[in-house]
Amino acid sequence: MAYNYRIKKFQNGTIQLTYYDKPVLDSLDKLKINRKRESDTPIIYEDISDTPFGYIEDAIDYDLYELQQQKTNARLEGILTPEEIEEKRNHSISTAFSRTKHMIYDYGRSNIWEWFFTLTLNDRAVSDKTDYKECSKKVTTWFNNLRKRVCPDMKYLIIPEEHKSGAWHFHALVSDVKQLEFEVAINNQEYRLNEFGDILLDKNGQPVPNKYFGEELRTDYPNGDYIYNISNYNSKRYGWSTATKIKDTRKAVGYIVKYITKDLTNRAFGCKRYFPSRNLDLPESEYLIDHKDNLQQIITEIEQYYGVKVSTEYFKNVKINNGEYQNSISYFEFGGIE
Repeated sequence: MAYNYRIKKFQNGTIQLTYYDKPVLDSLDKLKINRKRESDTPIIYEDISDTPFGYIEDAIDYDLYELQQQKTNARLEGILTPEEIEEKRNHSISTAFSRTKHMIYDYGRSNIWEWFFTLTLNDRAVSDKTDYKECSKKVTTWFNNLRKRVCPDMKYLIIPEEHKSGAWHFHALVSDVKQLEFEVAINNQEYRLNEFGDILLDKNGQPVPNKYFGEELRTDYPNGDYIYNISNYNSKRYGWSTATKIKDTRKAVGYIVKYITKDLTNRAFGCKRYFPSRNLDLPESEYLIDHKDNLQQIITEIEQYYGVKVSTEYFKNVKINNGEYQNSISYFEFGGIE
């Protein structure tokens, strides 16, 4: 079974159409084709099940997949050379990287977000700020407790980021937290800092004063107003917190997806790389097989059926060249008609 068109319907009413120049095979055999035109010329499918696009992002549990990969690598030891095993591991990382970005994008676009959080951890919160598992557990436990005790309807999507120092901090898209307490953040840096987070020194070796010290913080992105601190996130017990209001969900999602890198995927290999609350929505997806010459007709049908209009602002084409596998993927966005 295969598809070369995918239609995603997000909860906010927007639609995304993805066209694959080379059809994608479903190696799990769970894909149901919703539509096929018998009059079209038969398509010869290329077996691409061993590529990052051979797995449907929302049809497989990535933890189970990683476990299977680890077991496979263990069985291959002594059969394959170390170089071949490393190549397979790199392939698994590339696959996981692609799948993670797609899932975060789907979660992000399918929900309306109100706040963008950034949380750091201090030495009282964790014994090792470079330990990914310990830091992730601390932050997710805080979110879960907050949801149980304070904000029962809270939605969140947490993404980790590794600082240059090796310490982990966490970004999150958050909504439905009317019970939370916020206060306008004050610039607490008495001296300017360099790119590594150390106090900047002048040519005489003296700390350079921060002229904004003690003033209220503002932000330009992600499209918010003031920067706030989260009163419920105790700075002495946990660390530093910031929160900004989100005005454009699409921009906020694009911003947070950038934190997912292959380096993060490698560092967190075999671990969860993002943390969604269980009450998040996902898009409804429909998979089609159709001739590439019918792309414009499919776009017109989507516009008429859903009452939307294709956007020229958000079109994107991506060329894939992964070893022996090449493909061209086109993304089309549809929005409401004003």
